[in-house]
Amino acid sequence: MKYSMKCVECGSPRPVDTKIWSPPELCRNCKNEKREKDEEQMKRYREMWELLEEMETSKLEDHVYNYLTAWCAQNMEDVFSDRYII
Repeated sequence: MKYSMKCVECGSPRPVDTKIWSPPELCRNCKNEKREKDEEQMKRYREMWELLEEMETSKLEDHVYNYLTAWCAQNMEDVFSDRYII
């Protein structure tokens, strides 16, 4: 299973490597070539990913953890794809 982010143009899922953090290849669906937007999208994805990873290893109270994860989800609707790429 691979993680994915939304294409900035068509919303199709695009694979994300959470170890290398390089911008994804061109979108298979629309052939989006807006590399600057892709890099900005990848930066936002990485920031939220790292925040969620940090929260997983922290000893947060349940209500704080729930609030922060809901906040992340709301702010990342336009970045995270709800589909995985297999």
